[in-house]
Amino acid sequence: MKREFEAIGFFLSGHPLDDYASVMARMRLDLWTRFSENVRRGASAGRLAALVLDRAERRTKSGSKMGIVTLSDSSGQYEAVLFQEGLNQFRDRLEKGALVIVSLQAVLEGEDVRARILDVEPLEAAVAQRQRGMRIFLRDAQAIDHVAAGLAARLGAEASGAAGEVSIVVMLGPRRGEVEVKLPGKFSMSAASSGAIRAIQGIVSVEMM
Repeated sequence: MKREFEAIGFFLSGHPLDDYASVMARMRLDLWTRFSENVRRGASAGRLAALVLDRAERRTKSGSKMGIVTLSDSSGQYEAVLFQEGLNQFRDRLEKGALVIVSLQAVLEGEDVRARILDVEPLEAAVAQRQRGMRIFLRDAQAIDHVAAGLAARLGAEASGAAGEVSIVVMLGPRRGEVEVKLPGKFSMSAASSGAIRAIQGIVSVEMM
């Protein structure tokens, strides 16, 4: 996805936030298009998950600094500003490539939604506080050994930090249903790691809980 964006200027096969979709829904985080529609209906604030594409800084007429941040989610790209105090407070969290939760205040100017950043929270840290576990769906039982080896390399068992339960769900077909097996112990995980796990041969999908 990074190479796609560098080559053509947008994400084609997916978005870096896709692995967080279930957690974002549980946290009631907006997408930009939905937030924009709400602003046009009279709303003025919201919380969104976003990828930082770029950040520029410039001087205002009064001489203070302001930041212009280009953000992205699966619905599109947009810009939001923050002024001197916010820039000093959140500059380190708004580095290019960072995944964040932004609290926005917005106004409608003509047909355009103008957004200002009020607060920034690292997305991974927020997810870790709410994440309960992971369900991994397999096509058939023959993939279990291969998947187990892959999981051992990607998830740290008995983690002391944010940890959760992992379940393996074997999909046996429309007539036989599915079988779910909970793995013993706790595992260190992140929503970002689900993308690497999904690439293991035999895995159909990964669901964060």
